[in-house]
Amino acid sequence: MQDNIRYDIGGKSMRDGIIFQSSITPLEVEAIYQKKPVAKLKRFFWTNNVQELKGVRMKFVLTIDIAMIVLSLFTKKINIILAVIYMSVMVSKDFFDLMYAIFQIKVGKSKSLGRYHAAEHMAIGAYMKYKRIPTLDEIRAESRFQETCGSRRIFKKVGTFLPISLAWLSYNFVDIKVYIVEIIIAVLIAILTAKKTTVKYLQIFVTNKPTDKELIVAFEGIKALKEAEDEFKELINNNGFITDCAILMRF
Repeated sequence: MQDNIRYDIGGKSMRDGIIFQSSITPLEVEAIYQKKPVAKLKRFFWTNNVQELKGVRMKFVLTIDIAMIVLSLFTKKINIILAVIYMSVMVSKDFFDLMYAIFQIKVGKSKSLGRYHAAEHMAIGAYMKYKRIPTLDEIRAESRFQETCGSRRIFKKVGTFLPISLAWLSYNFVDIKVYIVEIIIAVLIAILTAKKTTVKYLQIFVTNKPTDKELIVAFEGIKALKEAEDEFKELINNNGFITDCAILMRF
């Protein structure tokens, strides 16, 4: 019970709730507003950082990329052509996905998802801090910015490749001194976005301030996950094998 990994759990946000995932049992809990949290065997593969935001269609991204590459060919400048190809291959899909997510969470149809995303961070942060089920007030006092959020991957990738691409693209249009400054700035941005402490504050773009509604759902979800973990461990201790069908049928 003293091992910190005991309190290292995962979470995924939805428009109407949160899924919390255990790190020590094959269980997850789905907590939805005004519904009793449900514990079940977890899905091991989550494809999206934020549930229900599938990103921009690949067909749209390819259309934009091809159009940019074709236009770059007319310039007959090798650095522009290579910069556009580099941008298309390395970062365009992630950039459009990030812009789409920010738009939907901030002004689109997924504002509630942003609030649940923040509540998820706060509940997990409090749970790991106190190493027990936190109170609602303790969750409310936690930061909505979390260093372990999966969004850091896309922020890091965009922050690394996009500035370099833009600096490379501008080579023919600026003085060499300005170009050197651009490269230095691009490298500094890449270094900053590689740091967890920096990237976590960029989560302001993919989270919204939660209300008590979202915080209560997060509290109930954390509580239900802890109870499910304890029940599962007791069943394992009593039966001896995780493969026991009676154990699996309970969830």
